[in-house]
Amino acid sequence: MHKKISFETRLLASISSIVLLVAALSATTWLAVKNERDQARRLQHTLEVQNNISQIKINLLVPASIVRGYLISGNEDDLSSLKSFRSSRDVALKRLSELTADNPVLTRSWLQLNEALEIRRAIAEHLIMLRKTEGFEAARAYLISEHVGEQQRAMFRIFRSMEDEEARLLAERHAKLLLARKTSIALGFVATASLFILLAMTYLLIRAQMKTNLANQRALESSSTRVATILNTVADGILTIDKHGIIETMNSAAARIFGYAASEVIGQNVKMLMPPSDQGSHDEHMARYLSTGEKHVIGMGREAQGMRKDGSLFPIELSVNEMLLDGEKQFTGVVHDISSRKKVEQALIDARDEADRANQAKSEFLSSMSHELRTPLNAILGFSQLLEYDESLSAEHRDSAHEIIKAGAHLLSLINEVLDLAKIEAGHVELTLEPVEVCAVIAECLPMVNALADKRSIRLSHRGLQGISVRADHMRLKQALLNLISNAIKYNRDGGSVHIEVQASEANDRLRIRITDTGLGIPSHRLDELFQPFNRLAAENSGVEGTGIGLTITRRVVEMMEGSVGVESKMGQGSTFWIELPLESTCDAVQEHTARANESTALRDARKKQVVLYIEDNPANLKLVMQILKNHKHIHLLTADCAEAGTELALTHKPDLILLDINMPQMSGYEVMEIFKSDENLIDIPVIAVTANAMERDIQHALAAGFTDYLTKPIDIEPFLETIERRLAAA
Repeated sequence: MHKKISFETRLLASISSIVLLVAALSATTWLAVKNERDQARRLQHTLEVQNNISQIKINLLVPASIVRGYLISGNEDDLSSLKSFRSSRDVALKRLSELTADNPVLTRSWLQLNEALEIRRAIAEHLIMLRKTEGFEAARAYLISEHVGEQQRAMFRIFRSMEDEEARLLAERHAKLLLARKTSIALGFVATASLFILLAMTYLLIRAQMKTNLANQRALESSSTRVATILNTVADGILTIDKHGIIETMNSAAARIFGYAASEVIGQNVKMLMPPSDQGSHDEHMARYLSTGEKHVIGMGREAQGMRKDGSLFPIELSVNEMLLDGEKQFTGVVHDISSRKKVEQALIDARDEADRANQAKSEFLSSMSHELRTPLNAILGFSQLLEYDESLSAEHRDSAHEIIKAGAHLLSLINEVLDLAKIEAGHVELTLEPVEVCAVIAECLPMVNALADKRSIRLSHRGLQGISVRADHMRLKQALLNLISNAIKYNRDGGSVHIEVQASEANDRLRIRITDTGLGIPSHRLDELFQPFNRLAAENSGVEGTGIGLTITRRVVEMMEGSVGVESKMGQGSTFWIELPLESTCDAVQEHTARANESTALRDARKKQVVLYIEDNPANLKLVMQILKNHKHIHLLTADCAEAGTELALTHKPDLILLDINMPQMSGYEVMEIFKSDENLIDIPVIAVTANAMERDIQHALAAGFTDYLTKPIDIEPFLETIERRLAAA
């Protein structure tokens, strides 16, 4: 027989069941709420990661724009804000590292991203260095290089990988959060039916969680506002468009550049900002990229044209990059107005063209001046030299002829110095750099200045490293040394001394040539004026002849030979001028000179009766050459005073050698040369140009036209005869 359960027991059991039910519901509700909070925290964690990734991308875009702005302007003030953006990016990177530490996939991606960002930082620093050292074009070439483009694409692949992972986590956690909320609400209703207090507690917990979520949402909105503010403070225009070319955003700089309000542009096709000629190609490029992935402008910078609201066109620098938002392709364009830069570039081009025209005019003037001055000097110096050879001339007359030659040579030297400086300034000087023995060149110079030194009882001495050579142009080195030695004599005191010393420089790969005088010295504050053209330091009234450009020519010629020129001076004690040149192995200059002398002797031994034709419209020049050659019995000289007569004589007599003036009234020497080259009987006859045109470009022109040699007036008799003998021997 069953024992009846008492009311008290049932009540106790019922109460116990209710208590147990409440406890179970409370525990279950607490677990559900805790799960929802955990899911919400994970969701917030994912959103924060996404926000950090977006922040890093923004902090890449803005510094990139700053660097590009610097590359264009070259103004280092543009880089002033770069450090703050990099610091902000580093903070975001550090925070991203902390947020992704629990996810192996994101941790690997973070490491790759950090490495990519370091590479990008190095690229930016290299671009800045290139802009500083090599200029805009070098930096621009590097910016659009495949290496930079590939690095950028690799970095955005990392971004896409991280964003895809976060999108997956966001969807997963969002679903879990929704499920947790549903569970919480269901249990809340059950708990409310069981116990009102449990419902109240659940409500309070849910309300607290909602407040937290609202605070997070507001924080994200604040971050978005901050990003928008940054974009609107950038100097470059920034636009985003979708895959159909529709403009979605436009910062204030872009609105200012194109002259539109943002509301007039957003929602319109980006073609409205392009000139009509580019609108069709834009559609083609976009369609081709979407179908084949072939890129035309994406991921690279280029120059293009933009169109303002008023229809005016202006030059821009455009950079377009791709991004993926919510699974949709979008494109960001950075626009920089380069109108000012283009104006500066055009101004520079115009200035360069104007300078070229002025330089050409100067060259033509110098060429004309050279011809006009050398023509009368040819007669003066030529006949004066013939008088010196006349043994019947009295000593007084011979001395007068010598003075004429000396004055004429001085005038010719002044002309040559002025023309030499002009050629150097115009960059028309050609050097033949070869091993040159220094002491041998000094030995050539000393006999040329002995008379000047003896006249003032100045002692010349030379000491140094024998057999040592430098890399130089033999003629120009001799010219520089003659100038310094002559100056040391001219500006010395009577009975003084000039000492020339060759010694090793402090730099082991160079040789120093020192010319020391015992003159009055030069004030230290005026040493820099020495190498200024036409500045003689108030020596114009000293009685010492000169143009004031010798030192200028010396410095520029030596620097063209990769050397240097300097001076040291003490008032009352004298001055030391020095030349430093790169060392070379010992050259055999003496043997070469001997070989040339032997060759000249051999040519003289090979003399025979030969015909020389001289075509010249100036009677004085004809007479001079006749006087020079009259004692050379192996030469029969024919002369013609016009091009037509000379051509007739050449065709009739077929001479062994032709001397031809360039500047003749009816027909130039070049035209006569063309006639000779077109006749098979005359084509092989050597033709020597004898002219007053002494510019380097005239010489090169004549040699290119087929002249065998080029002799300039005034005629120097010995080289003139040597050239004729050599060509006759070869003929």
